[in-house]
Amino acid sequence: MGLDTSIFLLFLACVAVIQAGLPERGRVVALLCASLIFYAYSSVGYLALLLTLCGLNYCSLLSLKRSADQRWRTWVFAGTIAANLAVLIAFKYASGLLGEIAARLGWHGQGGEVMRLAVPLGLSYVTFQMLACVTDAYRQTWQINEGFGRFALFGFFFPQISSGPIPRAASLLPQLDTGGRPAAEDRLAGLRMIAYGFFKKYVVASRLSEYVAAIFNDPPAGNSLPSLLAACFSALQLYADFFRLCGYRHWQRAVSRHSPGPEF
Repeated sequence: MGLDTSIFLLFLACVAVIQAGLPERGRVVALLCASLIFYAYSSVGYLALLLTLCGLNYCSLLSLKRSADQRWRTWVFAGTIAANLAVLIAFKYASGLLGEIAARLGWHGQGGEVMRLAVPLGLSYVTFQMLACVTDAYRQTWQINEGFGRFALFGFFFPQISSGPIPRAASLLPQLDTGGRPAAEDRLAGLRMIAYGFFKKYVVASRLSEYVAAIFNDPPAGNSLPSLLAACFSALQLYADFFRLCGYRHWQRAVSRHSPGPEF
C-alpha cells in the first residue's frame, strides 16, 4: 500500500472516521487492527514473521523486567539482539547473496526471474525499534508496563512507517492510551502537519526528483552548472521525502497530555 496512492488516502480517511466514532477502549483496538491490515496488505506471511519478532521481543522485555540476575539479563539481551539482527540480515543481505548464487547456477523461478526473498514491509523500522526497546530495558532506563496488544501497536503503528522517526518506547507508549479524546487544537495541528507533509512530498520532492533523474541519467556535456544544481536538489529531495514529519515533537507534546490507560 504505497503512501502516494489513492487507496492509502482512502484507508487513512476510513481509520480517522472510525476512530472518531469509537469509545475510548475501542480506539486502541481499532488502531492496532488498522496497523495490522496495513502490513497484511503487503503480505500476510510477512506479517506473521513481524508478529513473531514482536512476540520474541516482548517476552525478552518481560524477562529483563522480572530478573535481577545480571548474567541472565546479559544472556537475554545478547540473544534478543542476535535474533533481531539475524532476521534483518537474512532478508536484507543473505537473500541478495543467495539470489546471486542462484543466478550463477541458473536457478530461476517461474517466468525466468532469479529467485529472491522480498524484504518485508517495515522490517528495518520494526527491528531497530525493538532493538531500542530491549537496549533501554537492559540499561534499566525503561521497563515494559503494557500488555502485548499495546506493545504490538507501538511496534506496528502505521502512520510512522514511512519516515519515522523511530520513537523511544517511553515517549510513544504513554500516548497510546485509552483515556480522553484529542482536543480540537490537537486535531487541527495534526491536519496541518499532514497537509504540510503532502506538500513536501508531492509538490517539492516529486518535482525535484524529475529534474534530478533527468540530469543524473543524461549529464550535459561541457556545462557543470546543471549537475551542481541536480546534486543540491537531490539533497533537498531527500529532506522532503524523509523529514516530512518535521512537526513531530510539537505533535508529541500536544497528545502526551493524556494519562496512560489500562493494559490491553
